[in-house]
Amino acid sequence: MKKILIAIVIGSLLYPGGNALEALPVTCSAQKIIEILAPASSAVSTVNVDCHLNLKSSHIVTKRMIFEGAASSGVNVDCNYARLNGGEGAVNYNKDMIEVRSGKFMDAETGTWKWERPENITIKKCDITGSVRVWGVAINGQGVDLRDSSRLSGHVVRARKNAPAKIILDNVTITGVGRIPLYLSPGVTYSGIVNSEIKGRSVSAAIYFDAESYGNIVKNNYIHAATRREVIAIDGSGFNEIDNNIFAGLNNGGIYLYRNCGEGGTIRHSTPEGNTIADNVFYYKRYAGDKPAVYLGARNGKSSYCDADSGYPFGSSASDMDYAKYNTVKRNRIYERTVSDMIRTGNPAVNSPNYVSDNLTVQ
Repeated sequence: MKKILIAIVIGSLLYPGGNALEALPVTCSAQKIIEILAPASSAVSTVNVDCHLNLKSSHIVTKRMIFEGAASSGVNVDCNYARLNGGEGAVNYNKDMIEVRSGKFMDAETGTWKWERPENITIKKCDITGSVRVWGVAINGQGVDLRDSSRLSGHVVRARKNAPAKIILDNVTITGVGRIPLYLSPGVTYSGIVNSEIKGRSVSAAIYFDAESYGNIVKNNYIHAATRREVIAIDGSGFNEIDNNIFAGLNNGGIYLYRNCGEGGTIRHSTPEGNTIADNVFYYKRYAGDKPAVYLGARNGKSSYCDADSGYPFGSSASDMDYAKYNTVKRNRIYERTVSDMIRTGNPAVNSPNYVSDNLTVQ
């Protein structure tokens, strides 16, 4: 009896305001799996997932899987290499086949809108044709709620508190068909992708870390999508770890650190600082251009919309500079190209210090 009471007390601390035992996710029922596997249609194109899900390798999911709010916290998904099909001809072509998002609701007591975020979700062994997005207050850096918050003090804390946290993709394959294959939107923390592959194509980057995101990881991956921009964009995002990956398809740049001042009128408060880029391979075979593998301070106010956030005494409203500082770039191996060509700092007067060491050119 004492053990049961202790478990209930501990659970109540972890899940305040509700029954601890009911709050824990359960395994998806047979009926739920039927719902998930039912073919997507224009009328029913998504399915909410708030239970532990195990698929078979023979399964094909054509609905977009949505993990929304606290109801999805703690969920584990093992696709066992099942396919999530958002490819050409599918109902959900070029859409986010996995979307982890905060839920927005009206607080009856205060009469104000609030967000309820999902946390601690692991998604593994999925073969995804399409893209994945994790988002909180806004789907990208230009949402109205995010813009309004950015014009008030305390924005960084709000953005992170209301965005998903600890969302990990492990041993997945993402084949992009246009949209950014993996997008971590403003405020997302302690999330990322490990032991995986990103391929296909993107009209932008392969991975995007948006403003105010923090502490995310890209580790032990093979990333070779054909992109129209840099492979990884670190946009006002700090203290991320990009370690032990293999990068190819680098003709439009590798990992770019900057702050996207003014876009959509949103003030970017955080800077791309404290990031670690270590033990990666940047593979060049024929490319002879000048787009670097790592670019510390890639923009520095060059965008045409930088003045759209003017008028406030903080963040990118006060200064359009990137301030890409205190980043560590070490022990990376660059095939064929020289380190001095491929690791670059834009405007060192404002984008320093950084710690660049022990990077090698290999043949």
